[in-house]
Amino acid sequence: MDAQERTPRRGKVLVVDDHEDGRLVLADLLTGEGFEPAAAATASEALDLMATFAPDVVVLDLLMPQTGGLQLAPELRRRERVPLLAYTGVVEPRLLERARAVGFDRVITKPDLPGLIEAITDVLDRRAAPARRARARHTSVKRQDRRRTRLT
Repeated sequence: MDAQERTPRRGKVLVVDDHEDGRLVLADLLTGEGFEPAAAATASEALDLMATFAPDVVVLDLLMPQTGGLQLAPELRRRERVPLLAYTGVVEPRLLERARAVGFDRVITKPDLPGLIEAITDVLDRRAAPARRARARHTSVKRQDRRRTRLT
């Protein structure tokens, strides 16, 4: 069993960026952090991967040729409710405000990789919290039932 098989998966992350080096570096980093990444160079590839890969979170570059993250985010929101993170080298305030307005959950500026990993972890933890609470309630009810059974 190699190291990758032993590493528990923390979630599936779709990375959409037109720069190949950036996609590959980010995919490698995510793998090393225990995530399962998939990468797309275009909006079309991203839409195809949404159906086949079923990501838990999507990381999008805002500005790409043809269809960028600003145009793709609303389409992704219409199809599925998955957390969207903008990862961009652009720090223009109006563009960042627009990113939030079109549906991004977070905007992280490049090259803040630790900030990106933290944001991915946070949105996945928030998504998992309701399921954890439901499991905890279910476990609590089972314990109460066992206690009642022992008392009777």
